[in-house]
Amino acid sequence: MRRLIPLLTLLGHLVAAPAMASHGGPEVVEIIGFDPIDEKIFYVTHYQDETDLWSDVHYFDLKSARPWIPVRVDMRKGLDSPTAGAGDWMDPEYTEFSDRMMRLRQRLRPLPHLKTLDVTIRAEPLSEDTLLGGWKPRLQRSVELKDSTNSARAVVTTFCNYRLGIESVRGIPGRSWTLVVLSFTGIPMETCYELQSPILLLPVPPPPRTLSSTRPGGPLGLEKQ
Repeated sequence: MRRLIPLLTLLGHLVAAPAMASHGGPEVVEIIGFDPIDEKIFYVTHYQDETDLWSDVHYFDLKSARPWIPVRVDMRKGLDSPTAGAGDWMDPEYTEFSDRMMRLRQRLRPLPHLKTLDVTIRAEPLSEDTLLGGWKPRLQRSVELKDSTNSARAVVTTFCNYRLGIESVRGIPGRSWTLVVLSFTGIPMETCYELQSPILLLPVPPPPRTLSSTRPGGPLGLEKQ
């Protein structure tokens, strides 16, 4: 179950947002599994907006010198179309993309779920301002995540309601490390949407990562600022 923590309460009156058509949506992370031979954890980011972007794949290489840094997999290599719009289910390029995703999933093992309450989360504000003439609050925060043996730090920027929480916690076979999917309101488009980002907790905390949209061109909504 998702665990949310109210870190700040918005005060003051509400100002109506400008009217606009809905084009935005959340970025949702799916942990698709662990490759025990290469020791890599793979995850997919699904862009649930109206732009019809194909999903992106990243992995954490646990044997690398910097295992906490995600590496993007070019699942579109050799394909021209960056989107999967109306009718593209019959497009040979999208069929090839789907086949590549299926083959990747078939060779991975699932990661065990752990209790979200086993991980504590603490956040401190770094900077605060507003977008779009003052009606859309923006807050940058330093976040620290800890379990009984591991920890990690990150910098996140939240919009509108400042929501921040833990979506899921996974164990890693053969290691005492922990994988956490952090959830926060990180997409400023329209009334703001959820952004999920995975982060590795290690016995020696790595340098802080700045967690943001992996969408090509950045999150929807900031291009107008």
